[in-house]
Parts: sequence; C-alpha cells; structure tokens
Amino acid sequence: MKNNSTRYKNNQKTESRSRKKRIGGTGYLNGLQRENIPIAAKIVAVADVYDAIATDRPYRKACDEIEIRKILTELRGSALDEQLVDLFITKIMP
Repeated sequence: MKNNSTRYKNNQKTESRSRKKRIGGTGYLNGLQRENIPIAAKIVAVADVYDAIATDRPYRKACDEIEIRKILTELRGSALDEQLVDLFITKIMP
C-alpha cells in the first residue's frame, strides 16, 4: 500500500500533466476529454484562467468583475468545465 506522501506526489504529477487540457480534448498531452480529465486539473484550469485575467500583468491591467464573468462564461464548455465555471462564478467570485 502506498503511503500518503507517494499518493500526493502521484496526484501532483497527474494534475500537472493535465492542467493545460481544454475540456474538449485540445491542449497539452494525452488527448483527454471531459470526464477523463482529472477533477483537480479542471479546478486548477478555472483558477488559472481567473488568476490570469483578474490580476495586473506587465502588459495589461486586470479585468473588472463584469469582464471576468464574461470571459469565464465564454470559455464554459469549450475550454473549461461547465459545472466548475458555474460553481466558481456563483460561490467563489465576489
């Protein structure tokens, strides 16, 4: 039986290999689609997009809340998991 440390490291590897996946199967590695993409990777993908558009970057200012919601909604179902985007917008965003 694997110890918790080994399981954690294996989960990290799976998540990091899958985090740039788009829900439709495009993106890096493996050609995984929808239900085959690990849930941790789907969650990180939503958080990663949010962070990218909600924080100032050297080349542009952060988007406001209205624009963030618009962008996440546009990516819902094509690049990001529909249910996770809905949960993120309704439960996590201010």
